[in-house]
Amino acid sequence: MIRPSAIVLVGPPGVGKSTQATILASELKARGYRVRAAKTSSFVLLKHTRPLMLILSKMFVWRRRNASPPRILLESPSVFRGLFKLWLLADILLVHARFLLQVYVPWKLGYSIIIEFDWFCWLAIYFHLRRSLGLPSSHIDLDRAVGLLHLVQPKRILLLDAEEGALESRWNRRDSRANIAEMRECLHILRSLALPLASALHTDLVRVNSGNPSQTSRNILQALSDLFSDTTVD
Repeated sequence: MIRPSAIVLVGPPGVGKSTQATILASELKARGYRVRAAKTSSFVLLKHTRPLMLILSKMFVWRRRNASPPRILLESPSVFRGLFKLWLLADILLVHARFLLQVYVPWKLGYSIIIEFDWFCWLAIYFHLRRSLGLPSSHIDLDRAVGLLHLVQPKRILLLDAEEGALESRWNRRDSRANIAEMRECLHILRSLALPLASALHTDLVRVNSGNPSQTSRNILQALSDLFSDTTVD
């Protein structure tokens, strides 16, 4: 029986993680491996905190015609700080539940798992929100990410990356309203913490340049050649 492997894909938005996870899963299934692709690290609630806070701030504005929502946000921080902390806790619980159901359980059942890991971009959103709410900056802590991934003992972390100019062009094509500053912060956090994450998990970090999808796919398969053979599994 083939021992299941966990492969982690990390990279900035627009680099092609979802595309490559799908291609890799299809290729390995064609060779006879039991494989599942999972995207489990998106903090769904936190991504929508800013529009919710804007709506709530407008609820305070109706009494004060000359006050803008950002001004109310700054003048009434306790309400929004409390909401932020509540949503953050709910998101953390949701992320853990999704990881256990979509990654850990299939891995225990014998599936190799391709994990699209977006923790770093969540950190960028988190820091932007903290600044918006006037909360003090906190240090970046990888313990939670390491704790989750350690459950499935990743065999390799693949860092999909590209030149910053190419990435910004992709961000603008995907969404003309993209927050470029936030995306850049995500990229900085990713490049700073990918290696410490791999070291904490005692696994290898392999950087793969993301350009042509077909060539990128071949490079990924080459980087995993020692884990998945080219021959069909019986």
